[in-house]
Amino acid sequence: MSNHPFFSFRRFAAYFSKRFIEQWRTNAIRCLLLFAGLLIVMILIAVTTYPDLYLENGTVYDESDRTEDPIHMTEYGVFLLSLFAVGILMASQLLHDGRRKPARIAMLTTPVSPFENWLTRWLMHMPLPLVAFLVCFHAADAIRVAVFAPIYPELGISLFWLGSDALTGTTIPYIALAYACCTTFYLVGGTFFPRRAVLATSVVALFAGLYFALILMTFSFDTVKSPYNDYSPQLVFIQVYLWATVLLGWWLSYRRFRELEVIDRI
Repeated sequence: MSNHPFFSFRRFAAYFSKRFIEQWRTNAIRCLLLFAGLLIVMILIAVTTYPDLYLENGTVYDESDRTEDPIHMTEYGVFLLSLFAVGILMASQLLHDGRRKPARIAMLTTPVSPFENWLTRWLMHMPLPLVAFLVCFHAADAIRVAVFAPIYPELGISLFWLGSDALTGTTIPYIALAYACCTTFYLVGGTFFPRRAVLATSVVALFAGLYFALILMTFSFDTVKSPYNDYSPQLVFIQVYLWATVLLGWWLSYRRFRELEVIDRI
């Protein structure tokens, strides 16, 4: 600690490995439950959708060539809903182990710097849940295709891909930005409200949304003549501003985490 008071990769790797090993059972159960839930939802959607596309004589209701799976748009909604739900729940649990006294003592007495402690938690509650969700979702989708493609070969059943033209793949940057903003908001909320992070942060988000809605209704934007498109200066400015807000939120969560640690030590 004395030679590298802020960050030491060797010390950080050891602490990250320690926390990952300690929580692998819990995380494995979460992934299993997530996978099972997604698989059940996809199978229910397929069972209730595919048979309705056939006429009584066994022919497909829509005679046009099918280049996309009929339930891809439904899966698109399931993907977004479950993605944001998982991201919010995991991001808000940044300090979940600090609610109990023994875990708080262990957290504060670990020989790592505050930044290493925060970075380990950030990795385990921001990027890793996203990777786990994508793996579980596409694994469940692959099982759906393997089961139903031989049964309904005329429907063009295929794997779900967010970047396909039918699913407006150009919206991927906007989905990523919305996901980053939403999870960062709950990440910061988890540092301010460790005990009931999701509930308390959602209440704050509700009042903040009402406040900004009143502002938008107060001011008129009819003076903007050019439409918003991918190359609009207004849209580029908004995107840069929001990504800067995400970075600021990460920094604020680290500062809040460090302040909590100092207060608890005192």
